[in-house]
Amino acid sequence: MNGSNARTVPLSLLWLTLFAVPGLAVLFAGGVPSPWLLLAATAIALAIGWVRLGRGPHSVAASAPWATGTKLTLLAVVAGAVAIGWGCLATTERSWDGFATWGLVARQLLAGASLGDPAFADPAVFTYARGYPLLLPLGMQQLGGWLGADGMRLFHVVVWLLLLDGVRHAIAAGGGDRRMVRLGVLGAALVPMFVEPGHGSAESGFADLLVAALVAHALAAQLSGSVAAALCVGLLLPMAKNEGTLHLALWIAAAAAARQRGAANGFAIGGALARSHCAARRMMSPSSAGLGRIAATTSRG
Repeated sequence: MNGSNARTVPLSLLWLTLFAVPGLAVLFAGGVPSPWLLLAATAIALAIGWVRLGRGPHSVAASAPWATGTKLTLLAVVAGAVAIGWGCLATTERSWDGFATWGLVARQLLAGASLGDPAFADPAVFTYARGYPLLLPLGMQQLGGWLGADGMRLFHVVVWLLLLDGVRHAIAAGGGDRRMVRLGVLGAALVPMFVEPGHGSAESGFADLLVAALVAHALAAQLSGSVAAALCVGLLLPMAKNEGTLHLALWIAAAAAARQRGAANGFAIGGALARSHCAARRMMSPSSAGLGRIAATTSRG
């Protein structure tokens, strides 16, 4: 990956940003995001991918026969995706954090709740995850709009694939050849903790996997010098998990120390936009634990 292609935003990261940013904006404004956001983002990402495929080295590589290593890596990825998907559909979240922190919020959003509803805005209503970032529940709500409450858990498969794509781009941006890229993706795909059922696995419902995926894309953005990719990561990391802001601060420092000014600026601008919106929401609410308290008060007249 070199030249201008190295500085483009990976399609998986672009796709996530395309529906996450407007979806979160709708939520913060007191609305309920339409699942059509997901389809629109997918259509735009596919169109951009089609344009990219028709130019540069991609068009040459696409017509070449696949090497055995590529086939084996793809087989491992498909097998892992099937295993995680089976776990997502077989049961609901099997751990407290996966259910109460992320899955329950996603189900509330899927049922049409806005951030002005008592479950989010009224401190008198017990909500375990009040004030938690909403990127993962939003993704599940978007997919659940088409596949239902059970099918929305398949978004964890998507997050796992996002992680693998981040690893692929990071190795390629660091100068790795195709063999190194295949080995890196294969190694990430075969991490037992991700694919097996249990506490902390990809289908457990935790947001840690989403943070890991964005961190992988942060590395790819820094190594490639892609300001646009760094901006996307900066926007999304604080919205993935509370400690995402700390991760982002470390990436800003790392990029600055490596004199990657473009990546550092992208991380910083994206993070500043994300955090400023969070700060504005807190200032609107009389309760630091409440989300959308003003909207709830207005709705009661």
